[in-house]
Amino acid sequence: MRRAGWTLVEVMVAGSLLLLLLSLSSLALASYGRTLRGLQHEGDQMAQASHALERLQGLLAQSLPLAPGLYDLKEKPLSLTLLSGDKLQVDLAGGLVHWKGRVQGPARELLITSRRREGHQQLEILWRMPEKLPDLMSVFDATTRP
Repeated sequence: MRRAGWTLVEVMVAGSLLLLLLSLSSLALASYGRTLRGLQHEGDQMAQASHALERLQGLLAQSLPLAPGLYDLKEKPLSLTLLSGDKLQVDLAGGLVHWKGRVQGPARELLITSRRREGHQQLEILWRMPEKLPDLMSVFDATTRP
């Protein structure tokens, strides 16, 4: 006569399956967390760089006109003279853009192209982001009358 209940083998198989399911769900949750943290970090970098690009546009508009040419901040810092007479240096070092003694945002490369057209100063800023992130670009009229 058979008694009601589970055999030892059935309990061990069921327990093993439960342990396997718990392990897989834990691994999936950990992977999700890593991915989310990576996406948040990339989003933070993009936000920081885009705000810095806007501030740089404002500084360029408030400075004496740049001579026509290409300015590669990786090779040489950019020296600006603001309309107020203050001097400002923008540089790229160690993958970070700096000015006013503060880190402004991450960049792999920062190129500023200055052109003169019909009495206007046309500026193009190419802010190359670290690998795997899209680059930022701004083209604007930075004509100032000192």
